Amino acid sequence: MTFRPPHPSLAKKVITACAAWWPVCLLMVVLLILYVMTVMKAEAVAKARRDQRKEGSPPVNVVTLTLAPTTIRDRVTLPGEVRANQELLVPSEVSAVLINKTRQEGEAVKAGDTLAQLDTSRFAARLQAATASFESAQATARRLTNLNRTNLATRSDLDQAEAALEEARSVLTVTRLDLAKCQVKAPFAGYLDAYLIDKGAFVTAGSPICRLVDLNPVKIRVGIPESDVRHIRTMASFSVSIDALGGDPIQGGRVLHLARSAGNKARLYDLDLLFPNDQGHLIPDMFARVDLIKEVREQALAIPLYALITRKNTQVVFLEEKGLATAREVTTGIQEGWMVEVTRGLAPGDKVIVVGQRSVSEGRKVNVVRRVQKAEELQP
Repeated sequence: MTFRPPHPSLAKKVITACAAWWPVCLLMVVLLILYVMTVMKAEAVAKARRDQRKEGSPPVNVVTLTLAPTTIRDRVTLPGEVRANQELLVPSEVSAVLINKTRQEGEAVKAGDTLAQLDTSRFAARLQAATASFESAQATARRLTNLNRTNLATRSDLDQAEAALEEARSVLTVTRLDLAKCQVKAPFAGYLDAYLIDKGAFVTAGSPICRLVDLNPVKIRVGIPESDVRHIRTMASFSVSIDALGGDPIQGGRVLHLARSAGNKARLYDLDLLFPNDQGHLIPDMFARVDLIKEVREQALAIPLYALITRKNTQVVFLEEKGLATAREVTTGIQEGWMVEVTRGLAPGDKVIVVGQRSVSEGRKVNVVRRVQKAEELQP
């Protein structure tokens, strides 16, 4: 095989192209070298400045909290309202004139006490007529029974007399009940809150005469957000305080009922708590403050919420170790007030910087001006 050299004109073109681009390539290489040198020099200068600040800057005054296991509670505080255990608009069961209010408004009553007296004259007359009809029917039935034994009265006549007797007995029973209903009685023990009509007014059957409330025990109703409903059945405990009564927690309550559906536009589920009210201090419509303890963590590590520093979606705290600040990434859990649980990243005995933490950096010298053993010491 015979080797053929490139065509002279082609070789000349290649040499000419390389000669034309060579300065450009050389310039790009030089610029790249200068850029790399500039970046390296800037990093070296920055590192030198950081080292100089660490060594030459005065220590930052800080306060530390020495971690120890504690108890933290996941709680939610919600507004509530005192309500009567039972509340009823006591109706009249017959139509008549109200002739007497037998109790004072606000008075305590027992079940069966008379609350109002209606006019009985019309019902007494009906009872008298019904009694006469019953006695007549009874006599007729007795007479036909005797006649039927001697075949002087047919069985059909006796059956009609007995049916008339039963009808008269029913009418007599109803009229007696109507007469008794002229006394409006309390269906349960409580307080007569208010009369709703005046003496002398005509009352129709079914119309309310007075309002009766049962205030021992009382209910405290609180609206539970949808996100917290699942915690109610397993919640550790709860406490209730009434601002109008001094704000101290009231004792002896228990969970009565959690609604199965949201009862208002706010999508809140009504939770009823039942409390004794022997002294009568709890009055309907009082404002209540309800603390629901959803979960309790014992032997937990907790730090002030403000000790956390957020960096690129991570949470960091600074520790004091041998006079230097050390950053530590942590994971948090439940929160109680201004304290938050730390589930990962810290250990008992760690000294967390809780004052001055935003003025330090990794490796910065610190001067501990106060060492705190309990978080309560940080409260003003």
